[in-house]
Amino acid sequence: MEIAIMAKNFNSNSRSAWMLVALTVMMSAGVVALLNFGSNSAEGGILFTQFDGTDYEIYVMDGEGNIEQLTDNSVDDWGAGWSPDYSQIAFRSMQNGYSRIYVMNADGSHIEAITPDTLHAGFYGQSGIPSWSADGSQIAFEATDYTRDIYSDIYVVNVNSGDIDQITDDNHNNMHPDFSPNGSQIAYASDNFGEECFYTCDIFVINRDGTNERQLTDTYSMDVFPQFSPDGSQIAFHSERTGNSDIYVMNANGTNERNLTNSPSLDRSARWSADGDSLLFRSERDGDSDIYTMTLKSGEVAPVSFNNMMEMSPDW
Repeated sequence: MEIAIMAKNFNSNSRSAWMLVALTVMMSAGVVALLNFGSNSAEGGILFTQFDGTDYEIYVMDGEGNIEQLTDNSVDDWGAGWSPDYSQIAFRSMQNGYSRIYVMNADGSHIEAITPDTLHAGFYGQSGIPSWSADGSQIAFEATDYTRDIYSDIYVVNVNSGDIDQITDDNHNNMHPDFSPNGSQIAYASDNFGEECFYTCDIFVINRDGTNERQLTDTYSMDVFPQFSPDGSQIAFHSERTGNSDIYVMNANGTNERNLTNSPSLDRSARWSADGDSLLFRSERDGDSDIYTMTLKSGEVAPVSFNNMMEMSPDW
């Protein structure tokens, strides 16, 4: 029942051409600050998912605020993440009626499914951005094998061969995997009561081979969307432990947890810059969902997009 209800949120109407024009004009005019954007922090631009009331599509913004639409079809595409060399993009799509992991070129061409339709790769809002290994050969993702289970687990697919390894296998929903920079570990979120991380979820790490699982956070709240810093020393994540929806960071061993944002609105889905000096994240602090950056040294927050459209799941 829960799956059927959630599926109603995905509309299949196609996007009108005038909507793309309006979005491009509005977002270009709305670019306020791009904190070193276009240097070593965002070589390929900022990827994001946008919802205009009909469906979800994937866009990229360059350092000048120019917008290019990368997907355009009658189904939902979301959760896009850059490959390490910025030549490819992994994302989720409902293109054949199932949520699967797809890969496309940086310009949106040559879209190809790399996971089978037996693995349902999540719904929008629950599922995170697929995580590339540092050498670009593997992608970690969460999915549910409905042929034998009701829980989501962490999987890794070989981009070239399509071979898939299941990393977790327990009676919990394991979600939002992220490869460590050296590829030896995967950080992820795991629920406590089979609630798909809606209410209670903690951050764990596990070895790439599925051994030595360790719990890093322990709060009766939602700790989700972990991402290792570029040097592997820290993990950024989203938490609602105070009743607020904020971005946190901790050491990679789970010590020294700190709240980086303290806005009364939702702050979520933090992504490290390549140099580790900034975070990109989604926030609703101005009334709708826009993309922001934070300079970690100063704590300065500035919008990358600022308009009445809804942008989510950013990556750079």
